[in-house]
Amino acid sequence: MKSADGPLTDKFKSASNKWCVYYLSKKGTLIVRIIRKFVSLMGRSKLDTCLASSEIVILNTITNGDIVHELRRRYKGVILTYVHELEVGASVFSSKLNIDNLIDTSDGFIVPCNAVANFLIRQYEVLPSAIYKLDYFIPLNHSGSTRSEARVLKDNLVVGGCGTGDWRKGIDLFLLVALRTRVYYPHHRISFQWKGIVKNSPEWIKISYDINKAGLSDFMTLLESDDKTLDFFEGIDVLLLTSREDPYPLVVLEAGSLGRPTICFEQSGGAKEFVGSDAGFSVQYLDTNAMCTGIVHYYDDRNLLYNHGSMARQRAERLHLDNQRILEEFNLILVESLAKKRLPL
Repeated sequence: MKSADGPLTDKFKSASNKWCVYYLSKKGTLIVRIIRKFVSLMGRSKLDTCLASSEIVILNTITNGDIVHELRRRYKGVILTYVHELEVGASVFSSKLNIDNLIDTSDGFIVPCNAVANFLIRQYEVLPSAIYKLDYFIPLNHSGSTRSEARVLKDNLVVGGCGTGDWRKGIDLFLLVALRTRVYYPHHRISFQWKGIVKNSPEWIKISYDINKAGLSDFMTLLESDDKTLDFFEGIDVLLLTSREDPYPLVVLEAGSLGRPTICFEQSGGAKEFVGSDAGFSVQYLDTNAMCTGIVHYYDDRNLLYNHGSMARQRAERLHLDNQRILEEFNLILVESLAKKRLPL
């Protein structure tokens, strides 16, 4: 039995009604299996009651293909799928069969950026008219502090990276940029910090090994995963996004809301759409040399650092901090998807 609970359970409860529908497993004692069956039936009963009074169901992520047919059997209204994945993420966390089921069953798709929209069109031949772009909303839960002149004029530069230790986030590439910076610019006071790996996990142990072997122990710091991410962004000067694949990274938007520019790879997702040509640098995919060059540009030209950071903050405020505008766009998507469903064949 897979539990549907998780770290966001309480937040969902505070926003709306919440219940869990469990997968059934044949493992366990007879009593355990009977209890599972009873809990599952109760959950499905509540689900049926909710579906009966719903005009739209929104599935979150492309990985819900294993339940969408069961949902469609019970429900004839509009099904929208909010897709946050790209090629590798979809392949790793789901299967071709389940994704095909989801694509065929969904009436429309909500995406956070053009990169995801193009992925759906290219990979699954989704019609552009079935795709709705909706900007992420970032709650303004920080002090609103942005880069000050004093911070820009300081003589050191802190480069931050954020994420788990998996291949997609590219912490190994982050380390390579740090190593190149130290080797070729030894007199520049530049340090690197990565936040987001569980302390003493296998990923933590592996990257710590690399840091020590590369002689970067005094140059690159690992910060464990916790809920103080915004404090981390306030302590860095530039975000280095070494993700190989990241649909539309929230870390870029959060850093931008605090006036921190981003250096990222082209063709790795939607970060380039936010960064543009004036809120950071986008470099050729896997070109860690160019990333290093971008960092040094910021170190040598603090006005450029300040200007790019200011543009990132303005863009984040315009696109991702206006909850009323985003809510209105969301409502328009719902109205349009209902209208399309009701059109005569």
